[in-house]
Amino acid sequence: MPFIEATGGTKTLIDLGGVSYWRHVFTSSDTFTVSEAQADDVIRLLLVGGGGSGGDGGGGGAGGLIDEDDISVAVTSYSIAIGAGGIFSRNNGSDSTAFGKTALGGGGGANVNNNGLNGGSGGGGGNQSGDVSTGGNALQPTSTDGGYGKAGGDGYPTNPYPGGGGGGSAAAGKNATSSGPGAGGNGRSISARFGTGIGESGRIAAGGGGSAYSNDDGWAAGGIGGGGDGGDTTSASEDGQVNTGSGGGSNSSEGGDGGSGIAVILYIANIAPDVPTTLQVTSQNIDTTPSFSCDVSDPNTGDDVKARFEVSTSAGSTVGTVDSAFVTTSGTVTAEYTTALDVGEYRVRVKAIDEHGEESAYTNYVDFSIISPAFVSGVGGFITKGIVPTKTQAQGRWSVNDVHGYKDNDQWPTA
Repeated sequence: MPFIEATGGTKTLIDLGGVSYWRHVFTSSDTFTVSEAQADDVIRLLLVGGGGSGGDGGGGGAGGLIDEDDISVAVTSYSIAIGAGGIFSRNNGSDSTAFGKTALGGGGGANVNNNGLNGGSGGGGGNQSGDVSTGGNALQPTSTDGGYGKAGGDGYPTNPYPGGGGGGSAAAGKNATSSGPGAGGNGRSISARFGTGIGESGRIAAGGGGSAYSNDDGWAAGGIGGGGDGGDTTSASEDGQVNTGSGGGSNSSEGGDGGSGIAVILYIANIAPDVPTTLQVTSQNIDTTPSFSCDVSDPNTGDDVKARFEVSTSAGSTVGTVDSAFVTTSGTVTAEYTTALDVGEYRVRVKAIDEHGEESAYTNYVDFSIISPAFVSGVGGFITKGIVPTKTQAQGRWSVNDVHGYKDNDQWPTA
């Protein structure tokens, strides 16, 4: 199974539905550098533009959101640009770009007597006497790269002239009514696809809340996902949450700034093999070149995995290693240490290695011995050096081919 190796942003290992992924989170502009990839390797991308600022009445619109699978990557470096949030008043956020795709900045919320600005999601309409101040349009869904964004809510044309909420990536900003300003639209839910710890309450790219022109007649909440609340004379408007691409809340004194954008990259992780089990010295008829076996397994189904047996003296000096053949996913593997060992006490341990070079930890040691040639009465001569036999083998149940020499009869086990 092919796997990507890459660096850039903040890299963490996460689990989604029982599958392990590497996640790279980019909260500022950076480079995603791929050091290992094959032709069919792909990533999942979340890209959000900077949120629009709140205005005098309308909440800021969220940055456009792209959520896309199966983006091919190669061994190279990719520039990741994170858009800044718009600054009060009535300013759009900046675009975020990655892999040739663009998440548009959110539309700025309207000021007095003008409309919300178009953007990734539209800014909320303001407060305008006699005419409805309209919310801005969402441009992200119809852009070349597609994606998510919603329109801003409309302002209301009579006193106290409340403004509309900024559009979010999942819901349009609420229209203002005679009862008060409109709330910001909610952001899109992302936890199931990109894990926790991003955005607000599992959502991202929300619209900012509207406010009333008189500044004493109420404010509305920002959308879930980082949208800033509107404000009045007793409470300042809020900025859109940083790195959510959310819109700022509005206030006739000073609206909030938009939140900066974000990029998140996911790809299936290569997990190191499990520590081998059932390590044994299996040689029975090969003496100075013992054989070993163990069970290996890899959590990545379809990966090839092998064992590496390390032989050391009893004093701890490494003598050498020998690898088994690969098996797919799991199985019992064996290997023969083909360089003849001298007489002495030894020990062996083993680790697993997958086809990508990821390694498990070593097992504990298993001890074994190599002893001198021996003359056995009744056999008719010396036999070769070999592994220490068990008590049962030493009590007369061996054939000539089975005996692996003790020097004298007093070396045979007695208990």
